[in-house]
Amino acid sequence: MPRKRLIRTSHFPYHVTARANNRDDFPGALEFIWKTLTNELYLQAILHGAQVHAFVLMSNHFHLLLSTPATPIDEVMRELLSACTRIIHVRTGRSGHLFGRRYYWSLIKDPLYYAHALKYVYRNPVKAGLSERVEEYPFSTFPGLVGSVRLPVAIHAAPAGLDSLVPDSYDALEKWLNRAHRAEEAAAIHLALRRKEFKLPVNRNTRKVFNLPATDAPPSPKGSDTKWWL
Repeated sequence: MPRKRLIRTSHFPYHVTARANNRDDFPGALEFIWKTLTNELYLQAILHGAQVHAFVLMSNHFHLLLSTPATPIDEVMRELLSACTRIIHVRTGRSGHLFGRRYYWSLIKDPLYYAHALKYVYRNPVKAGLSERVEEYPFSTFPGLVGSVRLPVAIHAAPAGLDSLVPDSYDALEKWLNRAHRAEEAAAIHLALRRKEFKLPVNRNTRKVFNLPATDAPPSPKGSDTKWWL
């Protein structure tokens, strides 16, 4: 299957994920992998203006919401993954590939889609059974965002107002993130994040993005009467 053609943009964020080689766990303690990746993300912010919106490290992969307004994303990711590979190999005495296939990416150009991607990223450890609540997982930028631990890398607001559907208080954000998706919703989001542009299923009759029944949809966190599928 040919690799999808990269869309370079300085205006919109990407969801990026990369997995360890052969789907094995990352070598060494996860604390060390977390420190290495967040340190290198911090350097990419300084050197290339990369802007992190959310980052979660799992045992054999990571999820990253990232904007690259100054340097193309392929350059940022090449430097990030290469530097992390060198550092981790020196520490563990390994060689060869650290990451498996090249990273996956999906461009996000809509506030509804950004909200879905953000929630999916932060809920990944909960879905995997690694924590009961999003704020309890240590290898995530969310605990630092709410002030329970030191934030390892600056977290930026989404560009172009794409976070307009995301709750704007930490209490509301925490409650929203801890509200689980239904299985079919999570599956649809997972598939959407595999596309070159994040897109959810569209109702063939109305030509609109599928929405939950109004009784199941939470109120808009910023006072809008828009019905959104979150």
